[in-house]
Amino acid sequence: MLIQNYYRQKGIRQPTHPDFIKSTFDDAANTIVTNLKTLFTEAELYQFSEQLDNIEQLASQLPCLLFEQIVNEIKLYILQEMNIHQNRIQFDLNQLNELRVS
Repeated sequence: MLIQNYYRQKGIRQPTHPDFIKSTFDDAANTIVTNLKTLFTEAELYQFSEQLDNIEQLASQLPCLLFEQIVNEIKLYILQEMNIHQNRIQFDLNQLNELRVS
Protein backbone atom coordinates (compact mmCIF):
# COMPACT_ATOMS: atom_id res chain seq x y z
CA MET A 1 0.00 0.00 0.00
CA LEU A 2 1.25 3.49 -0.84
CA ILE A 3 0.63 4.91 2.60
CA GLN A 4 2.56 2.13 4.35
CA ASN A 5 5.54 2.63 2.00
CA TYR A 6 5.58 6.35 2.73
CA TYR A 7 5.71 5.85 6.50
CA ARG A 8 8.40 3.15 6.20
CA GLN A 9 10.60 5.46 4.12
CA LYS A 10 9.84 8.53 6.26
CA GLY A 11 11.16 6.95 9.40
CA ILE A 12 11.16 9.21 12.48
CA ARG A 13 11.55 12.58 10.77
CA GLN A 14 8.64 15.01 10.97
CA PRO A 15 6.47 15.60 7.90
CA THR A 16 7.06 18.83 5.99
CA HIS A 17 3.30 19.55 5.78
CA PRO A 18 1.82 18.38 9.09
CA ASP A 19 -1.61 19.74 8.15
CA PHE A 20 -1.83 17.38 5.18
CA ILE A 21 0.47 14.52 6.17
CA LYS A 22 0.02 12.87 9.55
CA SER A 23 3.11 12.03 11.60
CA THR A 24 2.32 8.31 11.99
CA PHE A 25 0.64 5.64 9.94
CA ASP A 26 -1.99 5.11 12.66
CA ASP A 27 -2.92 8.81 12.60
CA ALA A 28 -3.22 8.71 8.81
CA ALA A 29 -5.33 5.54 8.96
CA ASN A 30 -7.61 7.09 11.61
CA THR A 31 -8.05 10.22 9.47
CA ILE A 32 -8.91 8.13 6.42
CA VAL A 33 -11.38 6.00 8.38
CA THR A 34 -12.99 9.13 9.86
CA ASN A 35 -13.30 10.69 6.39
CA LEU A 36 -14.79 7.49 4.96
CA LYS A 37 -17.31 7.28 7.80
CA THR A 38 -18.31 10.90 7.16
CA LEU A 39 -18.71 10.23 3.44
CA PHE A 40 -20.75 7.10 4.17
CA THR A 41 -23.05 9.03 6.52
CA GLU A 42 -23.50 11.80 3.95
CA ALA A 43 -24.27 9.23 1.24
CA GLU A 44 -26.87 7.57 3.47
CA LEU A 45 -28.48 10.93 4.25
CA TYR A 46 -28.56 11.83 0.55
CA GLN A 47 -30.11 8.47 -0.35
CA PHE A 48 -32.68 8.84 2.44
CA SER A 49 -33.51 12.34 1.24
CA GLU A 50 -33.90 11.07 -2.32
CA GLN A 51 -36.22 8.29 -1.14
CA LEU A 52 -38.34 10.82 0.77
CA ASP A 53 -38.64 12.93 -2.38
CA ASN A 54 -39.79 9.85 -4.32
CA ILE A 55 -42.35 9.02 -1.62
CA GLU A 56 -43.70 12.58 -1.67
CA GLN A 57 -44.03 12.48 -5.45
CA LEU A 58 -45.83 9.13 -5.36
CA ALA A 59 -48.08 10.28 -2.51
CA SER A 60 -49.17 13.29 -4.56
CA GLN A 61 -50.17 10.95 -7.40
CA LEU A 62 -52.00 8.52 -5.12
CA PRO A 63 -55.37 10.34 -4.99
CA CYS A 64 -55.54 10.40 -8.79
CA LEU A 65 -54.64 6.71 -8.99
CA LEU A 66 -57.20 5.81 -6.33
CA PHE A 67 -59.86 7.78 -8.17
CA GLU A 68 -59.04 6.00 -11.43
CA GLN A 69 -59.15 2.63 -9.67
CA ILE A 70 -62.56 3.40 -8.13
CA VAL A 71 -63.93 4.51 -11.51
CA ASN A 72 -62.61 1.33 -13.15
CA GLU A 73 -64.19 -0.82 -10.43
CA ILE A 74 -67.52 0.96 -10.90
CA LYS A 75 -67.32 0.45 -14.68
CA LEU A 76 -66.59 -3.24 -14.18
CA TYR A 77 -69.51 -3.59 -11.76
CA ILE A 78 -71.88 -1.87 -14.20
CA LEU A 79 -70.74 -4.07 -17.09
CA GLN A 80 -71.23 -7.21 -15.00
CA GLU A 81 -74.72 -6.12 -13.95
CA MET A 82 -75.61 -5.26 -17.55
CA ASN A 83 -74.44 -8.69 -18.64
CA ILE A 84 -76.57 -10.37 -15.95
CA HIS A 85 -79.66 -8.40 -17.00
CA GLN A 86 -78.99 -8.98 -20.69
CA ASN A 87 -78.78 -12.72 -20.06
CA ARG A 88 -82.04 -12.59 -18.08
CA ILE A 89 -83.78 -10.65 -20.87
CA GLN A 90 -82.50 -13.11 -23.47
CA PHE A 91 -83.77 -16.01 -21.36
CA ASP A 92 -87.20 -14.39 -21.01
CA LEU A 93 -87.37 -13.71 -24.77
CA ASN A 94 -86.51 -17.33 -25.52
CA GLN A 95 -89.28 -18.48 -23.21
CA LEU A 96 -91.75 -16.15 -24.95
CA ASN A 97 -90.72 -17.51 -28.34
CA GLU A 98 -91.23 -21.06 -27.10
CA LEU A 99 -94.72 -20.16 -25.85
CA ARG A 100 -95.62 -18.65 -29.23
CA VAL A 101 -94.43 -21.69 -31.10
CA SER A 102 -96.33 -24.12 -28.89
